[in-house]
Amino acid sequence: VTSRDAGLSLVETQALSALVFAGSAQFSAVGMVAAGAGGLSIVLTTFLLNVRHLLYGVSLARRIPLRDRDLVPAAFFLTDEAFGVTAAAGARTLRFLLGAELSLYLVWNLATLVGSLTAQAVPDPERLGVDLVFPLSFLALLVPLLRDRIELLVAGVSGALAWALS
Repeated sequence: VTSRDAGLSLVETQALSALVFAGSAQFSAVGMVAAGAGGLSIVLTTFLLNVRHLLYGVSLARRIPLRDRDLVPAAFFLTDEAFGVTAAAGARTLRFLLGAELSLYLVWNLATLVGSLTAQAVPDPERLGVDLVFPLSFLALLVPLLRDRIELLVAGVSGALAWALS
């Protein structure tokens, strides 16, 4: 729906989903295209939005032995959700990580295609409350990782601070 409203074609929307594979970056890029932003601004913004993946990668590399040839695919398919599932499961194999990543990649791209084909039937996403999906998905990733009082306190204070600042 967001891509439709920005004037992107089905092919452009699907290519963005297949080649970028980062929800926040995709939504940001589409919004910036709609606003008439330049290519450099879009690339820099999406890079900054996804710099957290470097931290995810460092964390995973400490637990999962990766060969040089594994780095590019593991990094390309890494998402918040794949990191969360892998970390919460305590997984220590590349096979588990790639399984989580590739299953999400397949579902994301199929959902993008279905969404592109049915976008005309969907009203304004904000009226439906769909903008709540991203915060809820991050919350769902966080909860299984909270194991003691300190982690719970840090999460609570961080959430309250984020809410107050927003």
